[in-house]
Amino acid sequence: MIRGILAHDQEWGIGKDGGLPWPKNSEDLKWFKECTEHSTVIMGRKTWESLPFKLPNRDNVVVTSGNGPIGADVVGDLKSILKILPQIKNDVWIIGGAQLVESMLYYIDELWLNEVTGYYKCDTFLDKEKITEYYSAESTEIKSFGTITKWIKD
Repeated sequence: MIRGILAHDQEWGIGKDGGLPWPKNSEDLKWFKECTEHSTVIMGRKTWESLPFKLPNRDNVVVTSGNGPIGADVVGDLKSILKILPQIKNDVWIIGGAQLVESMLYYIDELWLNEVTGYYKCDTFLDKEKITEYYSAESTEIKSFGTITKWIKD
């Protein structure tokens, strides 16, 4: 199973100036860690560069057409991702960015999205129209750090 996990604001914004637009939220980060630990996380180069460090206790895979970062496995494009998926023995999480998520929508079985309350003048957005076209909201859970909706592919 392939899952996506991201946080977004009330306008479906996920980033601003190459980072998260909202203040650091330790409860959200704890939830993300609990969900993705001991899994494979696949991310775009910009997402990798926005991280303060390699995500521990996870296999880090970075999608980039350029030189790969140290500390992660590298694949060059969507075809390369699809080629390695059968070899991955643990859970797979797509963690961003928006371009990678959009290119993987056909392959992602579930999207776990945390809606962070507020509007943060984002410059990077999830495509709400495509998500609501391809997926149905299965469950919603209100947490202290946001509202988590699990979307299942139709």
